[in-house]
Formats: sequence, structure tokens, C-alpha cells
Amino acid sequence: MELTLNKAEHHLIHRIQSGLDAEFDPGSENSVLRAEVLRVLFLRLADPRFPNQLAPLNCPRWVISGARIEGRLYLRDGRLPGGTALPALEFIKCQFHGGLNAGGAHFERLRFEECSFVLLPQGTDGKPSTPLLLRTVTINTELRLENVKGAGDGLFWLYASGLKTGNDVRISNSKFKVPKGEQPQIASSIRYALDLSGAEIGGELQLYPNVRVEGGIKLRSARIAGDVWAFGLISTDAEDAESRKTIPLSSLRRAFNAQAATIGGNLSIRSMVQCGTDTVSELRGGLHLPGATIRGGVLLDGLCINHAEGATQAPDCTMSYLH
Repeated sequence: MELTLNKAEHHLIHRIQSGLDAEFDPGSENSVLRAEVLRVLFLRLADPRFPNQLAPLNCPRWVISGARIEGRLYLRDGRLPGGTALPALEFIKCQFHGGLNAGGAHFERLRFEECSFVLLPQGTDGKPSTPLLLRTVTINTELRLENVKGAGDGLFWLYASGLKTGNDVRISNSKFKVPKGEQPQIASSIRYALDLSGAEIGGELQLYPNVRVEGGIKLRSARIAGDVWAFGLISTDAEDAESRKTIPLSSLRRAFNAQAATIGGNLSIRSMVQCGTDTVSELRGGLHLPGATIRGGVLLDGLCINHAEGATQAPDCTMSYLH
């Protein structure tokens, strides 16, 4: 069935063809972009549903500001024709109604600034899909998340296991949150709010300022060429006294899990006193570093490791076989 582009989609194409950023009035009826249209544009696909409306656009950088993106944006295994990387994608003040699945794709750069994600039920079980799925994604330069969060109840998590970046991963002023009381079938499938397990980061991992993680940070077996910086970080295992009653102890997350990770520089989880505030870093649920290799120093001044909410056991600080 033939589909017609709406006003916002025509505006997007006109701005990009003119070499300009595509700016919309957030919340207006003329700010809605359909995920299926963006997929065709980003991947330069030929789609018979849009005859003579979607000529391939050759541009090195897409900047979309103030849009409401309807539907789940599927860019899985995305490449340009010929197999080269997709151009830089930058989303500013956008709302994603359905999230983004870019597993296995290849980008020049990826950035989200002041964006929110609305979870929609997916599948027959009614459970939401991962809001931002970047599993095994390759990014030539950097990944950046600034002021990113979940809408409504605040649920938002990043699954980026196996991510590869040429430069830094930078996360600032963002909040990650997973549902309480989830019971995975096996311990290795526990959902973390910020999952970079097995990632290969060519520069630094920056988690500052004001990063809040309700559901733990997972860096297990990650390889980070530079430093890991976390100033004013607060990370918890996401559970409370009630949800903890139904979850086996082996299925509880660590607040910061970097087991067997390799860090080429320093691991620095510190307060923000040096930045002019008294905000401390806090891990509620333990610091887990067994088997990690840290080639610089371990700097933990101003870090508090406390009981997770409702927990009866003491928080652990595991550094056995730390290199």
C-alpha cells in the first residue's frame, strides 16, 4: 500500500537536502516522524510504499531536533550501500515512542542530547523492549548521551554489550532505570541499566556529571583504552525491600560490576568537590572488580559504598586478583 509523507517528513528532507539541521517545535502535530520513514532515509533503501518521494539523500551528518519519533526505529545491521558506515546521527530534544534497535549497525558517530524514551509493550508477553539497544554496534568516533532519560515512570536502559568505538563513550546528566523485581532464568542474563559488557572503547569512558543508574553498571570483560571517570555517580541495584524478597541472592545486580575488565588508564570514582560541588559518588550494592586489569591508578576518594535499599547483607567491595 502506497504511503504519503507527512509535513514533518517533508520538512526533514528539505532541510537535509539544504545541508541544514532539521528543527521542529517539540510537541506540535508537525513534529511527528515515523520510524519506518527514518529507517528508509538513514539506510538509503528503495521502498515501494513511497514511490518518487524518498530519493536517497547523501549527507555526512543528520541532526534532528525537537521531533517525536513514532514506532520502534529499526537500524539493525545497518550499513550504507556498499557496506560503509552510516553517517553521524545526532538527536536533540527528541522523544522516542518505541525506542531504537541498532544492534550490529555501523555508524560514524552517535549522539543523543536531551532525549527521552517512552516504553511501549512489545511481543505477546506485553513486556517492553530495550529502549536503546546498541549491542555489537561499531562507531568510528564517539558515542555521547547527554540529559537522556525515560519518560513517564522513568524506565530507560542501555544495552550495548560488545559495543566498539574508536574514541570516547561520554554520558552526562542522564538517568537509567530498570524495572524492579525481574527474575532472570539464569544469573548471566540479569538486566543491567547500563550494560557495556565486552565493549571495546578506543578512548575514555566518562560518566559525569550527575549520572544516576538504578539497575547497576556492567563493564564485565570490557576493554577500555583510556581512563574511566565517574564524578558524582550514584548507582544502585534498583531493588527495594519488597522486590528483594522474591529474587534469589545470586540474581541481584552489583552497583558497579567490572569483573575481568581491562582499563588502560585510571579507574576514578570520586566526589565532585574538585568541580565546585560537594556531590559524592555512591554505590548502593557493591563494587565488583575481580580479575580486572587496571594499568593506571584506582582513585576512590569521596566514594561511598553503602547497603542497597532493603538489603540485609553488607555491600561488597571485591578486588580479588586485581592487576
